[in-house]
Amino acid sequence: MAETATVNIPKDVLEPIVRSQVAAGIVEALGKPEQLISKVVAQALKQKVNSKGNVSNHDYENRHDLIELLATNGIHSVVRESLTKWVEEQRPAIEAQVKKALSRKESAFARALVEGLITATRSQWRFECNISFKED
Repeated sequence: MAETATVNIPKDVLEPIVRSQVAAGIVEALGKPEQLISKVVAQALKQKVNSKGNVSNHDYENRHDLIELLATNGIHSVVRESLTKWVEEQRPAIEAQVKKALSRKESAFARALVEGLITATRSQWRFECNISFKED
């Protein structure tokens, strides 16, 4: 009959050895970290997302590449900021034109219209403004 031997190894001795072997196995399985990171980043940027930048449970909503959506949103943000700055710089000219067009009306109305225009351009929501005047 075969005899069995039992060896008692303290946990504090065995645990670091097992951890290092597991870590070495993971590193070996992953390959070169630079290549893995490169692949993961490329895949993340190509990930199809919905218009809010989230991966939807419904494939038909995932129509945008993440990188395209982020770039588009960044450009929209810069355009909105630039337009707001330009409107602020043009405030006296805009106000003068509104006052001229509303020459028989009280200037408080013109000021309120300009204030509303400036406030609307600061909004995170879609800004749309159509003003037209008929010449007599």
